[in-house]
Order: sequence, then C-alpha cells, then structure tokens
Amino acid sequence: MPLTPNQQIGPYTLIRPLGEGGFGVVWLAERRGLITTQVALKMPRDRSDAIVQEVTQEAQVWQQASGHPNVLPVIECAIYDGHVVIVSEYVADGTLADWFARCEGRATPIEEAVRITDGILAGLEHLHRLEITHRDLKPANVMLQGNMPRLTDFGLARGKAIGQTQSITGSLHYMAPEMFSGDYSPQSDLWAAGVILYELLTGRLPFPQERVEMLIPAIVGSEPAAMPAAIPAGLRRVVERALVKKPEGRWRSAAEMRAALVAGVSEAVSTPPSEHAARRERVALLYKRDAEPDERVLRLLEESLESRGHAVFIDQHLAVGIEWAREIERQIRDADAVVPLISAASIQSEMLAYELKIAQEALLREGKPRLLPVRVRFAGRLSGELGEILNRVHYASWSGPEDDGRLTAEIGAAVERTAQPAAAAPAPKPMEAVGGAVNLDSSYWIVRPTEMQFRDAIARGDSIVLLKGARQMGKTSLLARGLQQARAAGALCIRTDFQKLNAESLESVTDLFQGVIEVIADQLDVDYDPQRDWNPRRGANVNLERFLRRLVLADPTVRVMWALDEVDRLFSYPYASEVFGLFRSWHNERSLDPTGPWSRLTLAIAYATEAHLFITDVNQSPFNVGTRLVLEDLTPGQVSELNGRYGAPLRSDEEERGFYRLLNGQPYLTQRGLSEMASRHIGFDDLRRGAAHEEGIFGDHLRRFLVLLVRDPELCDAMRLVLAGRPGISAETFYKLRSAGVLSGESAAEARPRCQLYADYLRAHLG
Repeated sequence: MPLTPNQQIGPYTLIRPLGEGGFGVVWLAERRGLITTQVALKMPRDRSDAIVQEVTQEAQVWQQASGHPNVLPVIECAIYDGHVVIVSEYVADGTLADWFARCEGRATPIEEAVRITDGILAGLEHLHRLEITHRDLKPANVMLQGNMPRLTDFGLARGKAIGQTQSITGSLHYMAPEMFSGDYSPQSDLWAAGVILYELLTGRLPFPQERVEMLIPAIVGSEPAAMPAAIPAGLRRVVERALVKKPEGRWRSAAEMRAALVAGVSEAVSTPPSEHAARRERVALLYKRDAEPDERVLRLLEESLESRGHAVFIDQHLAVGIEWAREIERQIRDADAVVPLISAASIQSEMLAYELKIAQEALLREGKPRLLPVRVRFAGRLSGELGEILNRVHYASWSGPEDDGRLTAEIGAAVERTAQPAAAAPAPKPMEAVGGAVNLDSSYWIVRPTEMQFRDAIARGDSIVLLKGARQMGKTSLLARGLQQARAAGALCIRTDFQKLNAESLESVTDLFQGVIEVIADQLDVDYDPQRDWNPRRGANVNLERFLRRLVLADPTVRVMWALDEVDRLFSYPYASEVFGLFRSWHNERSLDPTGPWSRLTLAIAYATEAHLFITDVNQSPFNVGTRLVLEDLTPGQVSELNGRYGAPLRSDEEERGFYRLLNGQPYLTQRGLSEMASRHIGFDDLRRGAAHEEGIFGDHLRRFLVLLVRDPELCDAMRLVLAGRPGISAETFYKLRSAGVLSGESAAEARPRCQLYADYLRAHLG
C-alpha cells in the first residue's frame, strides 16, 4: 500500500513527501513528544533483505561523516512497521537544486557562489579525511540551511576502495569521466564541486546535453564552454582545474581547492575596476500584484537591470506559502538594493509595507539594502509605516512611457552606486576564554554525534537522559544547549549544579532538598519559604515531590526539563541511594500513569563517576534506565574543523596528526592549544617542545592532575603501573582515574593514559 500523509511509521507521523527518486521517497515527518520535532525520513520502496543491508550501510557511512557543520546529521536508522528508514534533520530552506530552480538560469552573485562552494568543499575535506568518497555530489544532495550548505544522501558513498570497479551509478551531469569506467577517487568529488561552481557562476551546466548518448561523450572527450570574461580569472582557473579529464590533473585535495577559491576571490577584489566587469548587484523589486501600470514598470526595470548584469528578484516566480514567505525575507535581507514601486494601488498593500519593514531592519543592522523607491503616477506625502520608512528617501518617478529611458538610467546608476569595493575580510573574532562552559553562540563549539542524540532525547521528552563524560568533556555546555532547545519549544526549564551547593546543604537529605528547592524557587521567581512551607512530618522526599507537583508541574499543558549537573558530588553521601531512588520512582510513576504530572518531566543528569560503585541496588538507580549517552573525545576530523575555526594555526595535515597524537582529542586541551597557538602566533613545533613543561601552555592543568594523584597514594601507585604498562590496578581505582579524565579505556585491563601529554608529564613527576 502506498504511504499517505498522517500515516504513522513507528514514532513518526508522515506529513508530506519532500522528494522522490528511483530508490524511494523522502518524507517530511514529525516526532511528537516533549518537543515536536520535524525530521526527514528516507524510505526505499523495496523492503528486501538486500535493500535493508544497503540502507544500513548508507546510514553507517552517514553516521561516520556526521559531526561536521557542512554534513547534515543523521539521527537514526531503524525498521518501523516493516519499513527501513534513515532519519535525518529536516532543513526547511531546501536544496541547492531548489536554489537553481529559483534562479531560472541566472548566475549566482560571485560572493554567494563562493560561499556555497566553500561550504561544499569543507564538507568534502571532512569526508576525504575519513577516507569516504561521496560519489553522488549534486545540487539535490546539498541542503542549504540558512547560509550553510550541508552534504546529504550517502547512498553511493564509499570508503577506501579507491579505484575499485563499480557499476555506473550517480547523476550523470555531475559525474567525472573516470566514473563511466567504474573508477572513482576523492578527485571525482572535486570534479562534481567544479561543475557546481561552474553552474553557480554562469547559470548553466558545463555539459548541458540532455540525451545520454550525447552527454557521456561530451563529459569524457569535450571541453566545457568558456566561462564569461566577467568572471574573475582566479575563479575560472579553479573551475578549469577541477574539470581536468584525468583525476591526477585536478586539485590534489578539497583543502587545496578551497585555498585556490579564496585566492580567486582575493584576486577579484584586488583587480582594478577597468580590468573586469562591474560588480553584479542583487536587486529586489517590490510591487503590488495585478496592478497596472505597476506590472509594466516592473517588467521594464527587470529587463533593464538584468541587461546590466545584475541579479533581480521578484516574488512573482514563487508559489505562495510558507517557503514563499521565507524566501522573500531572505532575498530582501541579502539584496544590495531594494526598489519598491509606490502607486495608488501599492500604498494599500500590507505586504509591501511588511517587505519594506524587513528592508529597513536589515539596513539599520547591516548597512544594506539601499532603498530606491519609484513613484508610479503617484505624488504626495506617504502616511503610516510607509511614510515612516520612505518620506525622507530620495525617489525616482514614472508618469508614462516617455519616462522609460530616464527611469531605467536613473535606477541603473543608483543601483551601481551601491556597489562599494568589497570590504576587507573581517578581523578575526576575539579569542574566547578557554575553560568552563562554552557560550551558546560560540564559534568554537563543535557539534558531536552525542549532541544530536541528546537533542533528540530532549525532543522526544524521555523521562531520564543520562550524560556521562570525564572532566572537561563539555557536559555542562551540552546541558545548556539542551535547556536552550527545550526553552525554545515552550518547556519550563530549571537547572541545579550540585557543585554550587555549600557543605551545609549536603549534611542531610533534608538540607539537600531544601537547598534544591530554594535554588529552583529563585530561578522560577516563585514564593516558597522552606522554613514556612516545609512539613517535617511528611519527610524530605514527600516535601520535594509536593513542591514540584504544586509549583513546577502545576500547569498540565507545560513540559518541564530539569538539568542536574555534577551529580557525582552526591555519590559518597549516605543518603545518595535515597535521592537517586526518588528520581527512579518518578520514572516508574510515568510508566504507571502516562497522563500524570511526572509524564511531563524530563531529568537530564550529567555525571562522570561510575554510579554502580556507589548505588548497588539496581532497583534504586536511575542510571540503568532512560537514555544513556557518553561524551567522547574529539575525532581527528573534528580537531581539524576546530583548527580551521581558529584560523588554521596547524599548517599541514602532518601538524594536525602530530597535534592529535599529543592530545588525543581531549576537548579542553585541544581548544586551549589551538587558542594559544592562534593568539600568541606560535607554531606546532614550539607548542610540542614546551607542552609538558611546568611553565608551558598546559602547566596549570597538568599540576592539578599531579596534586590529585599525590593526595591519594593508591591512585599514585595505580598510575605508575599504567605508565609502566603493567597490569594490576583495581576496577574501582581505574574508574576513579577515568572519571577524573587521566585514563581512558573500557576496563582496568585496558587502562592507558588519556593522551601522550599526560603520559609524558606524569612519567617525569611520578618517578
């Protein structure tokens, strides 16, 4: 039976198809819970075992590639109701193919073309570093999320099998010549990126033939049509080398092609105006639909501006709907100039007033677009919102056909006066302080797969979400992002950091719960006095529950997320099992009464220590139920991405590998090292030589670990055994050292220093 809207597939409700191909259908779907989340479901038509295996393989490759900002994250691969599905994030802005369709054969402005291509190449650089070749890079497989291109659809992606013979698969217009013989390599992906850049810069394909018998010979044996001279020579060279027939003649890597792309833009900026065509401007024409002579003037200006080489946007080419409204706003904000047609009909248009308000906000915030109003057989002072925006703005006028030539010349000249020389690259953002929670808007936050799983658990409204990781792994920062997500979806959010409670608040379970209640009451600004409202006859657990039910969970329409950070601090107290047993009871209540208040509560618990060492009764522990997530160290690809965000102080792949061997992706050390290199302008060799020294970059951090060890002879002896490569440390000691972040490994038998830096420093000081 065919799938239909509103059909349930496992936990997902189908909304509408997003795209369809020979393999199957991609659906927009919703997962309803604490937060209703929209996702994209890729579903093959065939349900055979072979297809299930193929889809699973795609999901595995996709999951491996996830975690980079230019790769769309995959959420899960599962079989629901007999359907195998790959679930990924939904991007409402559409694909690069949709972008090209809206352009209708018009070239993309150079700055935008370069930005899109650079993002694609950044994604390819990440894939190739993981030894993954995409093999089906095309506009339909590039999502545009705001200003960020994101690669998707890894059905043909392969790892390591470079040069392996395969059947001809992929989208023909973007396939490199060698792929028609069944061969491929990372350079095959760079060919596809070159085709996309050609299409962005020219508005057409380099090999536009539609019939297969003509297209394949053209790709294999013919050269693409020459690009217009108005395109800077540096960018033409990027495309030309990407489209060399032999793979070995193309760019050696995506990183090299990216560098050439940036150099091509710099060359275009530094070229004197006499040596290249005038800058192409983006112009949005605003008007009242179905009004004359407005439509006639609209066509006149559109043809005139396009003949001058400018990109003109008119919303007439879009179907009305949600996407229509989003695209109008984006086009106005991105425009260099906005030309509203002011007439007796248009001044009554609420839509025109709304569009001008968007333009004015963008102008005040970003310095563009410039407003160039045209009065069409209309005189007099404007009132209301239109008057506030336009009355002080110089305008052109049109009274009849005799004004055609004058108007087009005036508007053309005014648009081109907005074309200022391209600004120099903005100064690098000030370095953020390294250590503690990472700001929500930080440029240096790397999204890891665990974050996507955490966000999905919050969106589902899971009762307990466990976030485990050693010190300085980013648990607090991730909790903050989960709270931000829940808050944006309308949930009530509270947070308790147990490290901030004073010793008096931890003396008994009563003191603890009273302290917690005071913290929550302050956050919610509710009137609660523990001395007045606490009833000692009911016991500590009942008092906390009554507070939560009556003041936190009182509204049956509102969900609540409670983030509990550093709960390890409670493990050593005699009442720990009672506290965590209470949390577990709320999870059980939720199962017994799905409509009760506890069904609206999500506990997100962050911790580092092995809970089972302190809570022995599994029936009293929340740590063996709910969603369990572990924060891992950064991968080599993620370290490389972070290096790029710091301006690439690691100058080569070899330096990146050496940096990774030294720190093994430990998040704090990685960020600290890159920040210091970038801000102090030191090279990797200098960093490596002084890394384990007392007065080096990491000196304070390393001394803290040394103090931790020498205070406890048992830990000190265990660490000496590990450094000597000898077995014999106890499981409990291993877990303590691992939660502190000194060791890694799955068990005491596999214990090893967390990174080479720790090993070098501790060998020198433990003797």
